[in-house]
Amino acid sequence: MSSVAGGVRGRELGLEPGPEPVDEPEFGFEFEPRGLLVERIRIPPVLTAEQARAIHTLKPFLKAIADVNRLGILQELAREGSSGLSVLELSERLNLSQPLTSWHLLILKRARLVSPTRAGRQHIYRLNQQRLNEYRELFNRVMPEPEHR
Repeated sequence: MSSVAGGVRGRELGLEPGPEPVDEPEFGFEFEPRGLLVERIRIPPVLTAEQARAIHTLKPFLKAIADVNRLGILQELAREGSSGLSVLELSERLNLSQPLTSWHLLILKRARLVSPTRAGRQHIYRLNQQRLNEYRELFNRVMPEPEHR
């Protein structure tokens, strides 16, 4: 039987909530005096602060392109150009279910790699070429060409 320290189950077992563990995370959020939310990032010793910020900015992009289905969606949208494709068209072209296609589009949308517009009841997705180029440029700054020795 698992011991639950809080909630109804915990009270039934006569358990009192214990103190919360106090671990300082390496990554997290902190509040500045004016109430602004500032994200803290740990900078590995091999990176400059600028490179660390760039890598942090690239995280949504890297997550978005980490899946072969999302790469397929980006390729199909690039081929289609400015006319875009609906979720149904994308799911048929990639042989994916509509819910799975929508899930992948949500991740791409969070990375701002696709832009949806409504056409009646359908969402038409287009590749955000400008944002893709910004990510490419940032990636190239972080990962420069190796020096030939």
